Amino acid sequence: MIGTFDIAVIVAYMVIVFLIGFIYRKSGSTYEYMVAGGRMGFLSSYATWAATAIGAGFAMGIIGNVYRLGISGVWTLLAFGFGFAMVYLLMPRVRRLGERYRMTTLPELVGKRMGRGVRVLAGIVTVAGISGFIADNFVGLGTIFKVYFGIELWVGILVAAAITSSYTVLGGQVAVIRTDVIQWAIAAFGIVFIVLPLALASAGGWENIASALPPDRLNLSSLSAFAIAGGLTSMVFGVQFQNHLVQRQWVAKDRKVLLRSAVLANLTFFLWAAVCMVIGLAGAVAFPSLSSAQSLLPLMIIEVVPAGLSGLVIASLLSIIMSSVDSFLIGVSSSLSKDIVGVAFPGMEDKRMLQVTRLSAMLLTLLAVGIAVLYPDILGLIVAFFSTIASGLGIPVLATLFWRRATPHGVGAGIIAGSIVALYLRLTASPFDPSLAGVPASLVATVLVSLITKPQPKALIEEYFAVD
Repeated sequence: MIGTFDIAVIVAYMVIVFLIGFIYRKSGSTYEYMVAGGRMGFLSSYATWAATAIGAGFAMGIIGNVYRLGISGVWTLLAFGFGFAMVYLLMPRVRRLGERYRMTTLPELVGKRMGRGVRVLAGIVTVAGISGFIADNFVGLGTIFKVYFGIELWVGILVAAAITSSYTVLGGQVAVIRTDVIQWAIAAFGIVFIVLPLALASAGGWENIASALPPDRLNLSSLSAFAIAGGLTSMVFGVQFQNHLVQRQWVAKDRKVLLRSAVLANLTFFLWAAVCMVIGLAGAVAFPSLSSAQSLLPLMIIEVVPAGLSGLVIASLLSIIMSSVDSFLIGVSSSLSKDIVGVAFPGMEDKRMLQVTRLSAMLLTLLAVGIAVLYPDILGLIVAFFSTIASGLGIPVLATLFWRRATPHGVGAGIIAGSIVALYLRLTASPFDPSLAGVPASLVATVLVSLITKPQPKALIEEYFAVD
């Protein structure tokens, strides 16, 4: 168990993030609540990119995977880094459209061209997919509470949900980004500058790790072509079509800030992969007989971090996860309120929409808790929902943004076909990667149905593709 001083540090951290939410609780509009009014500077923009992307799956999950599989266990995070590079292709048009129409959600971006029905379809896939990300991070937080405070996993999940949803619902995107800056600084310092060197020391240094582990654990040769293709497909078509990451293209105060912060964040993901790899391999040498690989990082903090520092490191671990779940919660509640409820009840006043968004965040927290309790596999959750987003939204969003001949029927067919194929393969536990089937199915449906249906009016196309 951890000491009184370390508990005090953790409690102080929790109080600070809650107070930030309380301070920013009076958002004046949905635009402020969902995309922070589009006024964030470089530091805030970078921190929220990095902190949002690196959550439980890309910390505890990846480290646990490396512990089990060796270096090949870091592949999912590397693939994410490659997939994130899609932002450079999408950024000019996504940013321009967002600025012109003061957009707040990805389905709104699609619906502006393709209409209300397609917007609702994209909203449903967004809500379903991102709810899984929230659940993924609740499992991570619940695991931390279980390891350090000895409570049951499901109780830890409930505690985690109560803490993270409180400041998020209160303060919206501004509170999320302000806490992201603090959380990312704590996370980077605690894991990189405290856990990493202590983990290496506990395993006897890199030379001892290299000699103690089998050669096949120290290279990527165990990755099959199938695994590589599946990972790249899921991430290339899944990363940039998550609502919370699209919103990050609209929170930056200008395009220069957006580009610089995105480039630095992209580099950070690859550096983080190296950190996770070293910690996972060190853990495999120092603690070779763990029953649960995903608990390696919390356990290592207990075993190798001295009293007086463990509170800070545990706070850094909480920071990694909470900084993701709050962004996911804003992203999914924004889409539920604006793209589903808002379309069903057009003309809703902005003040009422803000209330609906907060209520949506609370309801979706309960949904994510249910998923987390029923399916507590951290990396399994994140991979499953990446494939859903990739298959259901990847091709349809690209067609909306870049293909003039795409039609609402074609894009809608692509969303439905990709989502159904991915969902079927996931529910039937097929060994075939859902994204490898779902993305091609979405592509075929989008193209064929678009070509056999009536093109959109030329005026609408020209407006959507107009150059500033």
